[in-house]
Amino acid sequence: TATRAAAVGGITTIVDMPLNSDPVTTTKAALQSKLTAAEGVIMVDCGFYSGLVPAECARPLLDDGVLGIKAFLVHSGIDDFPNVTEEDLCRAMPPIARSGKPLLVHCELATNLPEAGPPESHRAYLASRPRSWEHEAVSLMIRLAAEYSCKLHIVHVSSSDVIPLISAARSRGIAVTAETCPHYLAFAAEEIPDGDTRYKCAPPIRERENRERLWDALRLGILDGIVSDHSPSPPAMKIRGDFPKSWGGISSLQFGLPIVWTEALRRGFTCADVARWMCHRPAEWA
Repeated sequence: TATRAAAVGGITTIVDMPLNSDPVTTTKAALQSKLTAAEGVIMVDCGFYSGLVPAECARPLLDDGVLGIKAFLVHSGIDDFPNVTEEDLCRAMPPIARSGKPLLVHCELATNLPEAGPPESHRAYLASRPRSWEHEAVSLMIRLAAEYSCKLHIVHVSSSDVIPLISAARSRGIAVTAETCPHYLAFAAEEIPDGDTRYKCAPPIRERENRERLWDALRLGILDGIVSDHSPSPPAMKIRGDFPKSWGGISSLQFGLPIVWTEALRRGFTCADVARWMCHRPAEWA
């Protein structure tokens, strides 16, 4: 269904993430299972990432055609895909660096746990995953990328507070790239109705001023591109009225191009800009 959605949205190639699948793609056997399941049913070209979990940090899956390695610094939402620690990363990054493949990281560090608010409140959900989580996680990953000379890709940037960190790292010659997503560029936290869990994703959709600073970072080339972070679920898992319990993902792959073009046009960007963000730069990463 994901590759059908891609085709409808005019996307000719996707790279599949290692979770949202059973089994999660953290071993050679799991990757082969996914390749077998895909045989003859995919609608567009498809590459694959493997996942980095604590049990596999000494031997990340690098030699079986995967295009990169994905890790979480906070609970992924799936118990079979636990997050890694700094100690885990110190074991895994040397072989990843030697392979020349990128390490893709979900950058949130749960350094403090704000008090829970009403389950229907998007404002409370937003407060539960503050910008500081992203800032500390990106700081950690830039430090480790420099130490191990490892290619780093920061997935789905939602907080504009990390933009100066990325810019400063590049000025020091650290190999770091970063992306954002259509939902962070189109929606704003102030406009999300309480109880409407269709908007739940992690990291969360942030404030209007934050959204405009993400657009500025694209304009300056600090954010390299725009990708879907497509994270579908059956409708029943989007538990209406309960942000903490609802599935944390937005299913919008088929709408990415019209969303980005509509919002880009409002801000004076061109079709060439959209092609660079959605085609050229992601193809370079892959």
